[in-house]
Amino acid sequence: MTPDGKCVTDTLSISNEFNKLFTNIGKNISDSLPVPVNTNPKRCSDLSSPTKSFYFFPTTADEILKYINQLDHKKAAGMDGLPVKCI
Repeated sequence: MTPDGKCVTDTLSISNEFNKLFTNIGKNISDSLPVPVNTNPKRCSDLSSPTKSFYFFPTTADEILKYINQLDHKKAAGMDGLPVKCI
């Protein structure tokens, strides 16, 4: 069934309906939000409370190398296109 209630049975129409659904899903969700998209994000959250903050501890080159050396040394590249051996 399409959003307008039409029953689709052939594979091309089904594919087209799925494409329409997934290409419009972001806009449809955005349009359904009660707060306008151009609203300042700070208006929707309270970051003044320390319980809603976070802190990154400083790291050292030795710590980074330790974790790099623990990576699996596969020959295949990762999502960044670089193999671990190169890193």
